[in-house]
Amino acid sequence: MASSESILMKLWKTVNIPSFQALGRSEDIQTAVYIANCFALFAQDKSLSKTMVDSRDLWNLIWTWAKSDFVELQRQGMRTIANIAVHEAQTLKNIEGLDSLLKTQLHSDDPLIQFEVIRTQASLTGAELQGPKYADDIYLFYPEPMKGRSTSDQQIDIVFIHGISGDPLGTWATQDESCIWPRDWLPIDFPNARVLSVGYTCHLTHWSGGVSIPLATQSKEILNKLKLASVGSKPIIFVTHSFGGLILKEFLRYASQVKEYQSIVDSTKGVVFYSAPHLGSDLAALKLEPYFFRGTTAIKEVKPSTFLVQLNEDFKNFKIPSLNFGESKTCFYFGTCVQIVSDVSASALEDGVNHKFISTLFDHRRVCKPDKKDDYRYQYVVKFID
Repeated sequence: MASSESILMKLWKTVNIPSFQALGRSEDIQTAVYIANCFALFAQDKSLSKTMVDSRDLWNLIWTWAKSDFVELQRQGMRTIANIAVHEAQTLKNIEGLDSLLKTQLHSDDPLIQFEVIRTQASLTGAELQGPKYADDIYLFYPEPMKGRSTSDQQIDIVFIHGISGDPLGTWATQDESCIWPRDWLPIDFPNARVLSVGYTCHLTHWSGGVSIPLATQSKEILNKLKLASVGSKPIIFVTHSFGGLILKEFLRYASQVKEYQSIVDSTKGVVFYSAPHLGSDLAALKLEPYFFRGTTAIKEVKPSTFLVQLNEDFKNFKIPSLNFGESKTCFYFGTCVQIVSDVSASALEDGVNHKFISTLFDHRRVCKPDKKDDYRYQYVVKFID
């Protein structure tokens, strides 16, 4: 651990050279954002998060980022504070000015900053009651702890998991991006629900630094974070898009084999799959693979395989009801239009009893983006949860 702390101090010294303090050149800002991102990642570690709050120099640097004029630095600064709150909530409560900072940043024009504030406050509130803590990439859509409502009052958890190259906010925005429907609509229909969205890194190609953690590893990491947020202590409905459905099925399979996580399996009462490739999606057969020639592991894991067939059978054995949406063709900028997830794959769970399939006229990206509350893509979900 000493070596990690040494890295922190070296990063601090790098950021504090005169050119970084001035932040006058774009390359300085980009490097500072990169280093701030490293701090946010380090803050996930309990020992290092303590080092950050105990060191005046390190904390002042994080504080400076959180109040920076540059949005990207603000995001990483607030993200670091939110990650520290998971482990050092009591210490943070005693830091002068933190409440004021959180109240100010809650009204930021940037939604990511707002959610980091909510995550921080939720972890601080949870610490008082030995309640849920919200790790990196776990977004609390509802209820907002700063509005005086505790998540312990909620009677059901509704958890969203996006797909490849998606994100925990944008994937669930309406088509016109006027709202994030799980955050803005579900609390109206289900005021006693806690609504969470899970983020994770998963890209199709290595372009622009894109990476993809293997499915099994990704699933276990998400499972750990959900457990930390007390998911499994009340009934759960999962809502997934595309690859997110595979992640869900993999972590349920794993959870069923580990006593510590069994409560998550037992508490899962239903799953909504938007365009889930239950039996895979063959990009080569669709003549798309050449466009993803620097493909990540996600490309391989989404191909039809005996593993996906078995994963699908394992899910059926849980006897968990599901609602499955199909898709139409997706048209790419190079002129090719294909159905990325075939109806055969998307409907592989359908049995007329526990698993229902609904075909749609929307492409792979838009299938989970209802236009308004009376859209059948939303109304079917509401009826399913009821």
